[in-house]
Amino acid sequence: MAQPSKEIHSFSKGSPTPVLIVGAGPAGFMAGATLSLYGIPLRIIDKRPSPIQRGHASGLQPRTAEIFHSLGLPHELARYSNKMTETSFWFRENGELKRSKHSPEKDIFNPTNYPHVNIMHQGHTERIFVEDLSSRGVEVERPVEFVGFETSEHEEFPLNVRLKNLVSAMVEEVPVKHVLGCDGGRSTVRKSLKIESSVHQTSDSWAVAEVFAATNFLDARRRKYEGKGSELTNDKTVIGILTDRAKSLLHPFKIEIKEVESVRMYHIAQRIADCFCDVDDRVFILGDACHAHSPKAGRGMNVRMNDAYDLTWKLALTLRGRAKPSLLQTYQTERQYTTR
Repeated sequence: MAQPSKEIHSFSKGSPTPVLIVGAGPAGFMAGATLSLYGIPLRIIDKRPSPIQRGHASGLQPRTAEIFHSLGLPHELARYSNKMTETSFWFRENGELKRSKHSPEKDIFNPTNYPHVNIMHQGHTERIFVEDLSSRGVEVERPVEFVGFETSEHEEFPLNVRLKNLVSAMVEEVPVKHVLGCDGGRSTVRKSLKIESSVHQTSDSWAVAEVFAATNFLDARRRKYEGKGSELTNDKTVIGILTDRAKSLLHPFKIEIKEVESVRMYHIAQRIADCFCDVDDRVFILGDACHAHSPKAGRGMNVRMNDAYDLTWKLALTLRGRAKPSLLQTYQTERQYTTR
């Protein structure tokens, strides 16, 4: 169990809160949106001083779009996103770049009203949730850090959680019913539960960039996958590195990168936690806190939000007395199987 910070300048008692969400990312926002829709009082904290503005995950799969629809947010997808309807596959053979095939972005085995991928960066995704939560009176508290928790004898609020304001250094103790740890791969909530993870380390690295480019490449408006690649290492500027790599991959087509919005490198290490909650079904971990995936096809962000949706409709019904607490045990059963 995490211990309180030794740098306590002041201490206060907070009001009891049914659900505390730690981390304002895709999983945390989805959890907040679902719970608030059911009328469950909650708090969302995040240790980052400001929200993500651009970059990061960008593809919302059809099933995730269906969840947005159930939350009353399909118009926001249309407002911010572009529809990706096809994927092209290219490979190089004997030095010649060839398209092997292109296929629709559609799940042929599971019919859906959203037969495409919605492309928008995580900044827009989070903005949709922020506006929706704000309309319901919920604001993200920043920069506030989860320090740890202790169990109490209180029947209704059995957890005492310590939160630290990173500006004032004030530590607040809050009685809560449930904690949802959506605080990423280095999750403090997971560490407080002493949950171990099974890690599959690879030597693969991905570089993902959002750029404005001029090109005559045939499939510039389709999602593109290159059959083979190599590790990207260069001492030039970011634009120089990306331009050299893009020209090498797309030759004989031409491309000129005009502006770089964001660029990130991922070292692929897939991981899954041994369990997704404590023994009392009071503290849960979601998203990157309990699993990590390849960034391919937006799997990470979509699985995070599906984790949150799966847990929170069950949690809402339990808190409102419409389902037995044992329903919460299905979260780990279903999501641990899905994310393997």
